[in-house]
Amino acid sequence: MEKNKLISVSIIMLAISIVFGSVFIGTGLKSPEQDDILELGEAAKYLRLSEGDLLYMIRGNDFGINYIEINGKYIFSREGLHEWVKTRQLKIQR
Repeated sequence: MEKNKLISVSIIMLAISIVFGSVFIGTGLKSPEQDDILELGEAAKYLRLSEGDLLYMIRGNDFGINYIEINGKYIFSREGLHEWVKTRQLKIQR
């Protein structure tokens, strides 16, 4: 009976090790180009805007934010957003 418990615990520990190992390997294999691709929520967070504000800015308003739309999903480049922010002038309403 004790031997069966030890085998069961060993199998569970092996399974957990395989899962965690896979996660670490998967994150290590992620290419840097994938970090540059942002969906709407990520782009809004990067710009510190709400998703609604970002949608307003890209739909029918010429704010100059580059994006592509694929199957109803908005895709942005982190580098493109960074360049866009650097070229904008700050206008303060008083």
